[in-house]
Amino acid sequence: MPAEVTAFGLKGDGVSIGLVSEPAELFCEYGMRARKHSPFATTLVLGLANGFIGYVPTPNVYTEGGYECEATNVAPEAGDQLCQTMIDALNAVA
Repeated sequence: MPAEVTAFGLKGDGVSIGLVSEPAELFCEYGMRARKHSPFATTLVLGLANGFIGYVPTPNVYTEGGYECEATNVAPEAGDQLCQTMIDALNAVA
C-alpha cells in the first residue's frame, strides 16, 4: 500500500529539529526508533498525515492478536518499511 512520507529539518545556531509525517496510526515503537536514528537532536513524528492507511502494528502483534492487527490493511513488514522510509527522509533533509 503506498504511503507518503514527508520530512523537514532545521539545523543551525544551536537548533536541530526534524519533523517527519506519515499517514498511519503507528505503534509507538516505530516512532521511538525513528527518533533514535534521526540525525536531529529533536524529532517529531506526525502521524495520520498525508492520508490514512490505518493501524500499523509491530510484527509480534500479528501473532499475539488484537484489534489493531484485525483492523489493519497492511502486512506485518509494513511498519519496518515505513519506519526506515521515515529515517531515510530525515537523513535526506539533514
